[in-house]
Amino acid sequence: MYELSRSFNFNKFTRLRVNRINSDVAPKTAVCLYETLEDEHNLDQCAQLSSDLDQIDIKVGNLLNNRKTEIAFIAFLQDGATLFNYGTSLREITFVQGENTDIIDENGQCKDANALTVILDGNTTCICDGYFVSSGGGKVQGEVDSCVSCVSSPFCFFEGDPCSVNDDCDNEICDGGICRTTVSLSTCAVLMFFFKQH
Repeated sequence: MYELSRSFNFNKFTRLRVNRINSDVAPKTAVCLYETLEDEHNLDQCAQLSSDLDQIDIKVGNLLNNRKTEIAFIAFLQDGATLFNYGTSLREITFVQGENTDIIDENGQCKDANALTVILDGNTTCICDGYFVSSGGGKVQGEVDSCVSCVSSPFCFFEGDPCSVNDDCDNEICDGGICRTTVSLSTCAVLMFFFKQH
């Protein structure tokens, strides 16, 4: 694992571009991206490189569940390569931001299949549905977020967790600074309005 001299911004549109320069290629080669040293053994954060292309350009935002974050470490994995036998040589490794597409389509509907379209005072908001949360945290999908399953997100907040606003909780109920499955009378009016929109 290598620590980068300067971390870089990473989101769901980030792409990896790399050139392979040798013909003696390892059967499997991957580039892994990490926020911290503790992530080192998480192989889900590794992008496998094609063994039949010399110029590789792949989308890597999904490696970190489409979260907006900072990448500080990079690692390389090769299966089947030995020091004296063969291996993959890479050069010109760059990370670029791909095209930033809007989360709302031309008809004013949320593009994410796991988001509900909520229109309030003429403004459209995408709310992650059911057991999905925004990859940036909370239930409201931001412009560079996706709605991801709670199973794969560190941003799931359940009953008893501390919160500031309803968007902090999966069940959309922040009552007295705590995520709840039931709500006090003071919060009922706000939730009634939200659910009338559906």
